[in-house]
Amino acid sequence: MPGAAVVVVHPDRATFEAAGVTNVEHPLPVTPDTLFQVGSISKTFTTTALLRLVERGRLDLDRPVREYLPEFRLADMEAAAQVTPRQLLTHSGGFYGDFFPDTGDGDDALARAVDELGGLAQLTPVGRVRSYSNSGFYVLGRLLEILSGQRFEDAMARLVLRPLGLRNTWYFPTDVMTRRFVAGHEWIWAENRNRVARPWAVTRATNPVGGVVSCARDLARYARFHLSDRPLVAAMRQPQPPHTGMVFAKGLAWVRREVGGAQIVEHGGATLGQQCLLTLVPERGFAVALLTNSSRGREAAGGFVRWALEAYLGLKDPDPAPLHPSPEQLEELAGDYHGQLADYRLSVSGAELLLATTPKGGFPYPDSPPPPTPPPLRLALQADDRLAVLDERLRGEVYDVLRDGGGEVEWIRIGGRICKRLYS
Repeated sequence: MPGAAVVVVHPDRATFEAAGVTNVEHPLPVTPDTLFQVGSISKTFTTTALLRLVERGRLDLDRPVREYLPEFRLADMEAAAQVTPRQLLTHSGGFYGDFFPDTGDGDDALARAVDELGGLAQLTPVGRVRSYSNSGFYVLGRLLEILSGQRFEDAMARLVLRPLGLRNTWYFPTDVMTRRFVAGHEWIWAENRNRVARPWAVTRATNPVGGVVSCARDLARYARFHLSDRPLVAAMRQPQPPHTGMVFAKGLAWVRREVGGAQIVEHGGATLGQQCLLTLVPERGFAVALLTNSSRGREAAGGFVRWALEAYLGLKDPDPAPLHPSPEQLEELAGDYHGQLADYRLSVSGAELLLATTPKGGFPYPDSPPPPTPPPLRLALQADDRLAVLDERLRGEVYDVLRDGGGEVEWIRIGGRICKRLYS
C-alpha cells in the first residue's frame, strides 16, 4: 500500500507519525522527512510571498493586473483589463481555470504560460462568482517574478522558504531526486488495486500553482507561521468577496469554514497520485496536515481532520442533516453538467441524487489521459441549493447550486469549480 505522513501542531509542540511506503514498486518506509508533492497548498506559499511585497509597498492587490503586466491578455480583453490580483487570489477572475500548458523547463516557462492565457474563455463576469482557478496563479507567479526581478523559484526562496526555515522544501525535481521522496499512486477502481502514477513531475510553469515538494516537518514550521498574529498572515485569513453560494468561502488563497463555532482555514492539494490537506485553527494555535501518495488520499484526509478537531479540540463537525425534498426538487437538479476537469451527470435515485463523474485528461500535461473513473456518489439535498455527499469515502463534502437571474439552475460548484448545466 502507499504511505502517509501526519503532523499535529499544538501551541507548545508538534507530533509526527508516518506509515506505508514511498513507492509500491521500489518501497522505502515513509518518515516525517519524506518529500511529498503538496499540490495546491503551494498557492498559499505563492500568496505569502506576494503579501510580503504588499507589505513593502511593491504591490497593490486592488489595482488592475495590467498595471504590472501590460501584456496580459484573455479572450475577453475587457475582463483582462479589469481583473486585479485580489480577484485572482480569491478565484473570482471568471476565466477558464484548469489550463496546464507545457512551456518547457527554461527560465521563461512562466512568462510563456501567461502568454498562452490569451485564448482562455471568460466563464463569468470578473469578480462575480468564485470558481477554483489554477490559471490565475500563473499570472500571480509572473507578477512575483516581475516585481522581485528574480526567477519565481528564487523569489520564493528569498521571501518564504529561507525566512521560515523550510530547509527541505523544493520546486525542482533535480533537488528532490537526491532525497527520499514518494511516487504517486492511482487507484484503479475496476481492478481494485494501486499503480504507480506517471509522470512524476508537473510542468515548471505550474510551480506557483502546485509545484511545492515538502515534508511533514517543514509543513509544521509553515503552519506555525500561519497560526501567528502577524499582519500578513492575518490578512490572508480574512473573508473576501464575492459571497456567492454557501460553500467555498475564501480568504486570500485559504478556504474558510466554521466547525463547532471555531474558524478554520485550510487548503488541499492534489497532483498525479498524491493528495494532501493542511488545516489551521488559528484561535487555538492548532494545525493538522496529512500528506499521502495516493489518489484516494482526500478520502483519508477528510475523516482524519474531523477526528483530530474533535479529539484534540472538542470541535465536532456533524454529519450533514439532509432535507426531505419533493421529487420535483430533485428532478430540477437532475441532468448533465460540463466541468473543466470532468463532466458530471446527476440522476434521481429515490430520495437521493447520484453523481456520476466522467474524468477528462490534460493534467499534469496537456496530453495526459483521464484518470480512472470513480464510482458514483450519493448526494442529499442538505439545504436549499446545497448538496451533501452521503458516501463514507467523501463524507462531509458539500456542493453549491448556483442559479441565474431567472432562478434557473445555471451551475453546480463541485470541488470549488463551477460546472455548467447543459439544457437540451
